[in-house]
Amino acid sequence: MNKKLLINLIKSNVDEINKIAENLDENTVIPSVFYELSLSKIRNLYVQFKLLREIPDIDLSFKEFASDITHILEETNDAKIETDTKATEQTVKPISDYEKIVKLREQDFLSVQINFNPIKSIVQAIDLNDKIWFTKTLFNGNLNHFNETVEKLNNFEFLEEAVDYIDNQFDWDYLNNTVRKFFQYVYMRYA
Repeated sequence: MNKKLLINLIKSNVDEINKIAENLDENTVIPSVFYELSLSKIRNLYVQFKLLREIPDIDLSFKEFASDITHILEETNDAKIETDTKATEQTVKPISDYEKIVKLREQDFLSVQINFNPIKSIVQAIDLNDKIWFTKTLFNGNLNHFNETVEKLNNFEFLEEAVDYIDNQFDWDYLNNTVRKFFQYVYMRYA
């Protein structure tokens, strides 16, 4: 695990949360997208501090600090769940598959950011075995379709565009390991 990268991710999330908070005032209605973005950043901080706490060369006082931060973030997350429960007391609904997939995608992307170096080309990064497997299982054996798709995914400016393209073009189950492995290459391209 790359300690420097992890610390930079923490700083980046904190900076983004601060920017959102600076734009708030007492009379402002918080758009739901900012609310969800902030919660996502807080969840990321929670995971990042847990990972940081496990790095062997971090001194004991910082590990205690990271543990305290993790505890605070857990309480924040629990409070959010409690608030959501109260708000939907009359209509209790389980977490949808969509929400599970969104959280899983966030975790996978964070894992790629921490464990892999960014790549410039998906085409060049995919090894021959994976290329054959993806073509066979995800593209029904159509190598041209695989190559066209990977080329399009490689040329988007932002990760969100690439993910939207995949979601609109294919009916893949993100819980499938082959699909997640394919997404790993896409995440590395935009990490």
